[in-house]
Amino acid sequence: MKTVNAKSVSGFNMSISMLFGRSPLLTIVCGECRHTFQSRTPVVDYATVVCPACNCLNKLNLIYE
Repeated sequence: MKTVNAKSVSGFNMSISMLFGRSPLLTIVCGECRHTFQSRTPVVDYATVVCPACNCLNKLNLIYE
C-alpha cells in the first residue's frame, strides 16, 4: 500500500468524541488522487487513514498536545 502525505486536512480542533479516543470528524483531501472524504482517526500524532477511492494510506501531519 502506497503511503502519501494528505494534501489537506480540516476540521474542528475539539469534539466530545475525543473523550472516547476518537478525533473530531476531519475532511481530508487525498495526496494521491485528490479525492475528498471524511473520517475520524485515533487521537495519536501523525495518524494515517486509507483513501476510499485509491486505497492509498494518507499520513496526517497532526500533533495532539
